[in-house]
Amino acid sequence: MKKIRLLLLAAVIVTFVTNCEKTDDSVTTDQQLATQLVSGSTDTLKSGGIKFILEVRLSRTFSQGGSASQASPMTAAISLVKLDSTSIGHDLDITKLYVIKDSQIWTTVPGSASSSAGYKLGKISTGGPEWGPNIFVNVVAEISNNSTGSKSQVIARNQNIFAIY
Repeated sequence: MKKIRLLLLAAVIVTFVTNCEKTDDSVTTDQQLATQLVSGSTDTLKSGGIKFILEVRLSRTFSQGGSASQASPMTAAISLVKLDSTSIGHDLDITKLYVIKDSQIWTTVPGSASSSAGYKLGKISTGGPEWGPNIFVNVVAEISNNSTGSKSQVIARNQNIFAIY
């Protein structure tokens, strides 16, 4: 009976630990989807006659010495920028993020990030794949219009993954 309890406890602990760890399981390999995302996205999003672009900052943090085994997963800080620099409002939201390296795609739902500029909508995703640094990827953001229910995709091409030491 005691062995059964210990086994059950061990199973619960293993289940808890594996479900709580953030991994890059959201990375898939799909050349067709990667091609579709890159070719089907626009560099400049137009909504209500206003133009928006995607601003991207990709990075990985390395400890002193820069060993890849001591590096953190990738972080993606993105902003939807309203080009006329007026307040962005609440109609648009970044609902999904795709970071594309060849046929590999990291798909994530970004969380809120603070932005001091009212013409930018900032979001952040952490726990990404351990790509880079100094490789170039394409970044696609899915933009949802809360007023119309429509979705579109905007792309920032050839974005460098920076190393932070």
